[in-house]
Amino acid sequence: MTKDEKSQLVTTQRYLKSAVDYFSCGRVAEGVACIENVDVLIEALMTLKERKESLRASKSKK
Repeated sequence: MTKDEKSQLVTTQRYLKSAVDYFSCGRVAEGVACIENVDVLIEALMTLKERKESLRASKSKK
């Protein structure tokens, strides 16, 4: 795992904790916004992983 990927996971963790805090005190809109940010970060990480795997596979074939 790269330093950037780890940083994104830590940020995702913070967003999830914030979402729980917001939901528990009734601030639903803010909680939903945090969850949406988590979704974006996870999608970015998944895309990066797929891209790395694709590059490895294409290098292996050569």
